[in-house]
Amino acid sequence: MRTRDQELRYVVNSCFNKIITDNILKGVEKVLIKPNFVNSAPSTSGVTTDLRIIATLVRILVERDVEVIVGESSLEDTEEVFDALNVYQLEEFGARVINFDKDEWVRVESPLRLALKRFHIARSVLDCDLIISVAKMKTHMETKATLSIKNVLGMIPKRDRKVAHMIDIDRAIVDVFAYLKANKKLISFVDGIYALEGRRGPTAGRPVKMDLIIAGDDAVAVDATCVKIMGYDARRVEHLTLSEKFGLGEIENVEVIGERIEDVRVKFEMPPSFPPFKSYLLSYIMDKFFKKTPYLRFKDKCTLCKTCIKNCPIENITLKNNGIEIDRKQCIGCMICVESCKNGALDYEISHYLTYRLLKNIRHALGGGYGGQHKSSSRS
Repeated sequence: MRTRDQELRYVVNSCFNKIITDNILKGVEKVLIKPNFVNSAPSTSGVTTDLRIIATLVRILVERDVEVIVGESSLEDTEEVFDALNVYQLEEFGARVINFDKDEWVRVESPLRLALKRFHIARSVLDCDLIISVAKMKTHMETKATLSIKNVLGMIPKRDRKVAHMIDIDRAIVDVFAYLKANKKLISFVDGIYALEGRRGPTAGRPVKMDLIIAGDDAVAVDATCVKIMGYDARRVEHLTLSEKFGLGEIENVEVIGERIEDVRVKFEMPPSFPPFKSYLLSYIMDKFFKKTPYLRFKDKCTLCKTCIKNCPIENITLKNNGIEIDRKQCIGCMICVESCKNGALDYEISHYLTYRLLKNIRHALGGGYGGQHKSSSRS
C-alpha cells in the first residue's frame, strides 16, 4: 500500500487488520518483531527499517494484551546501533527490546539441511508464538535482494552467519527460514518507504523513495512481489526459488490487494549476476569463475572502525600502513566485509570481467538481462 508520513499509522493498521486475523492470533501470547537494523544508518538512507512502523505494530499488539519483543543482532555493535537509532524508545510503548548478542543461543537443526545442517537461534525467538519480520526493501550484492526471508538471518549468531556466507548464503537462508516456518507462525512486513538500490547493497547504494509498505502471510509471496516492484525477475533470487521448491511459499500464485505492481514498479539498479542454473555444480563453477573480490576503493571514507576485520569469516583482513589490507588470493568472496562497511569505503571487482561483459551483452541481445545499470527518471 502507498503511504505518506501522515498516513503511515493508518496504512500499518490497515495491513495488520487484513493479514493478522483472529485465527492467526489465536493462542498467541508473545510476538517477536524482527526489524532490519543491520547498522546505525537512518531509515531514510534505505538501509534500516523505519522505527515508526515498529512502534505502530507494538501499539496494536499491546492493545490486544499481547507481549511484544523487538529483537536484532546487527553487523556492528548491536547496543550502539540500538542507541543510535533510538530503539529503546519502543519500550515506552510496551515492547521489550532484546539484543540477541546478549541472549542465550540454542542449537537447532534445519529440516532441509541444505547448507546449515545445524545452527543456533536466539532463545527469545524460540519462546515466541508469532514472528513478524519487518524488513527493508534493498538490493544485496550476493543474494540479489534482501527482504523478509533474508531478514531471518539476524536471529542467528554472527558466527553462524559467517559459516552461512562461506558455504552458500542462499541455501543457508532457506535452512533458517524452513526451521522457523515449521515451528512458528510467520508474518511479513517490508518497509519500502525508502528502499535501497545499487550493486553494493544492502548497506551502500542509493535510497529510492517509494512510499510503500508491503505485507502478507506468505513470506515468499511478499518477497517475490517486492522483487517484481524493483523491476527484477523473482525467479533469479535463488533463496526464493528454493523456498518455493520446498513448499515454503508461492512466487506466482499471489493475490495482490491494494496498489497494482505495474503502477508502483521502479527499475532498480541491481548487483551484477547470472541467472541461477538448474545445475548446482554449474552455478558453483560460474560463481567461482566470475568471483567477486573486495578491495578498499575509497580510502578517505575508511574510519578504521575494524568492523570488516571483525566480521571476516576467515580473518583475511588486517590493519596495515594506517589502512586495511585484504589478501585477495585468500579471499573467498563472501562480501561480508563490503556489507559491514557502513561508510561505503569498500567495493568489489569481478574476475574475468571482459568475458562477463561479453556474455551479459549477448544475453541482452537475446532479450534477457543480468541485473541493470538502468536509471529511472520517475524517482522522487
